[in-house]
Amino acid sequence: MSNLPELEALILNLVGSGITHSMLRDLVATQAPQVSRQALDAALVELQFSGALRQLQSEEGCIWAMGPMEEELFEHINPDVLEQILNPGEFIELDVDQLLAELDAMIVRARKK
Repeated sequence: MSNLPELEALILNLVGSGITHSMLRDLVATQAPQVSRQALDAALVELQFSGALRQLQSEEGCIWAMGPMEEELFEHINPDVLEQILNPGEFIELDVDQLLAELDAMIVRARKK
């Protein structure tokens, strides 16, 4: 495991849907003992910059996960719906026709892919 692509593939395989930072370090040390801490850190940074990996903070500490960043998850949500999610105490009336039109547009975009 002397080159970066092999190390990155191992990391992505280990991360799966989420893993703590310390557990990831332990697994990489077990499965690839020749990998230095610096090489692991460099691979983690490269994967973050490429968008393949993200880092979240939780009660357990730092967690590595694959997929879009939290901000990107909310990019395509109707602002009115997002407002209701963020402020559940406030009621905002939604225009059903507008929501259906947006849903139709999303379906058309999905079919084009």
